[in-house]
Amino acid sequence: MKQTLLAITLLITLSTLGQTTQVGKTSYRIDRLVQRYHYESKPLDDSLSHYVFHEFIDVIDPSGYYLLKKDIEQLKKYEFEIDDQIKESSSVFFDELADIYYKRLLAADSLVDEIMSKPFDFEVKENLVYENEEVSFLEDYPALKERWRLWLKSSILEELFDGDYLENPVTAPLDSLKLMLPEASKTVQDYEKFEISSYVNHPSGYKNYLATYYLDVIASYYDPHTTYFSNIDKEHFEASLSKDNYAFGFSLREDEKGQILIAGLTPGGSAWMSNAINQDDVILKVEFDKGRPVDVTQLRLDDLMLIFENTNSERLILTLKKANGRVEEVELLKSEIYVDDDVIKSVILQGDKKIGYITLPDFYTDWDQTTGLGCANDVAKNIVKLKQEDIDGLILDLRNNGGGSLKEAIDLAGIFIDAGPITIEQGKYREPKSIKDMNRGAIYLGPLVIMVNGLSASASELFSAAMQDYNRAIIVGSKTYGKSTGQVVLPLDPTYSLTLDNMDEVDESYGYLKLTRTKFYRVTKETHQKEGVVPDIALRDYYELYEYSEALNKMALEKDQVDKKVYYTPFAEFPVSKLQSNSNFRMGMNILYQQMCTVMDSINNFTAYYENSPLNLADYQENERIITNLYDQLFTEELNVSEQFEVINNKFDAEIMKINEYRAELNKEYLENVSKDLYISEAYNVLVDYINSK
Repeated sequence: MKQTLLAITLLITLSTLGQTTQVGKTSYRIDRLVQRYHYESKPLDDSLSHYVFHEFIDVIDPSGYYLLKKDIEQLKKYEFEIDDQIKESSSVFFDELADIYYKRLLAADSLVDEIMSKPFDFEVKENLVYENEEVSFLEDYPALKERWRLWLKSSILEELFDGDYLENPVTAPLDSLKLMLPEASKTVQDYEKFEISSYVNHPSGYKNYLATYYLDVIASYYDPHTTYFSNIDKEHFEASLSKDNYAFGFSLREDEKGQILIAGLTPGGSAWMSNAINQDDVILKVEFDKGRPVDVTQLRLDDLMLIFENTNSERLILTLKKANGRVEEVELLKSEIYVDDDVIKSVILQGDKKIGYITLPDFYTDWDQTTGLGCANDVAKNIVKLKQEDIDGLILDLRNNGGGSLKEAIDLAGIFIDAGPITIEQGKYREPKSIKDMNRGAIYLGPLVIMVNGLSASASELFSAAMQDYNRAIIVGSKTYGKSTGQVVLPLDPTYSLTLDNMDEVDESYGYLKLTRTKFYRVTKETHQKEGVVPDIALRDYYELYEYSEALNKMALEKDQVDKKVYYTPFAEFPVSKLQSNSNFRMGMNILYQQMCTVMDSINNFTAYYENSPLNLADYQENERIITNLYDQLFTEELNVSEQFEVINNKFDAEIMKINEYRAELNKEYLENVSKDLYISEAYNVLVDYINSK
């Protein structure tokens, strides 16, 4: 009897776990690396299974447009078994779900064609209601068809008002809008079928492509910055369009939604110099030499890379969707990559006081390690140029700076203090260690303001926190992102070890793991993890409208403290209360700022726009009119040039502008933008207040 039970148990176990697969091996390797190197590894148990089961389904079908309720019920048997499969290098859950999902994708493709074969009635009163809670999967295809019908109808209206069909659709006559409906419908149908095809017919193979999402979900259980990518993804992640020092100067990546994003900017390149492009901007269209725009939303990253590789165009227009949701066009010229002093921008705000202003979009370094120099060195050079013109104070703008090199953040801090600890690093198996500025002496010890916002992250936060703790700078703006962890990229090759010198020997078929290995703390022993750096002088900005912070990641590492004795000597405290009071008074009198705050409150209160979508053309237009007017007010271009100061180039850069026509053109626009930025204007006022108080 015992032998029979044992045999039955063994058969059940074998049928449940299945055979070893490449996906299974890779999932096992992810767990092994995490257990060994992750800062805060978790046990491989049912908690992981439950998370991966629900998260993977949510990733591939977040709104319930493909899978049916019976599919979820069929898969429920694996909800607490995925950890056991990983231990056995098996992928039974993934394989079964992949097979089901493939069939549902093909069925959805047919559904789209069937529904779109007949025109919609846009005069009937009905709504698409967005589900705020966990998605509900439907019982059968008739119900699924109805969900698709409402979605496609809503998508056509969205396309009609977001596309290039009419110059101003929110004020256009309804009859004019109706004429454009067939074209908008065709675009939506093509897009939905492309989305399905991008899975089913992916160049790397359907299952291989889907596996990258599955493996990434397993990695994300440990924290949001531990991620998996295949060897091809890694190439794309690092790929740059900057070749032979003559290019547009940006790199690309593809996110989990299939969107193509700006991965990074080449310091000194055309994109960098434009000061209008940021990491993680979504590319919607590209247009070469005033030709026909290419819709990037229906391209894979491979396709877009091929387009860039095969073009000889000297001019590029990018249509970008910014983090705040705004769509902007940026024109770039293919140009040489500038070096040294040309990379960092520094200007003078000439008013009652002469204030230097430097903008730093990213903590870049010499990636080839030929000189060991990077942004800190370039900032230092610009400070020297500004000091030669007897500035009274300095503003360093780190808004939208998503981070970069930790070494550069430490070196930059060393420019503003004599010497001392900058941060505390805590690894998994090590005692906490102070990371110090070891170079005695400072380049600049004058009055300093650092500007930050919700997109200032990682190295930006580490540097700003150190300057705040030393009372070395007044932090002005809104709360930063809240990332205080460090990552390392490791191959998942089972034969790889950290002692392996020759990376050419790595088997890339398993892919790579970007793994959180360290956590950073302030010299006060606190951390800005999840909390962000809280400014001394707080200003509201429109990023508060968008859900973008570390704290919103459900798997983010928690805020804590570190036990480490650190000795540092802070400067005298700033009169923060008085400075904040003066700032509040000024911003209370600033019509543009008050209008922005009022509009943001109105947008937040316009819940009807975010909870449901009217599918009647007239009602939809009215909704769009309201929200468009609000956003037009929020992003008004009718900004006043600052009355406090004039923006001028330093003498060194002014000479360069005389001999470089393209840079002079960009520079003119840059000076104008600085003069119209109300946050720079207020940072200037705060710094002048402080200087006068001394």
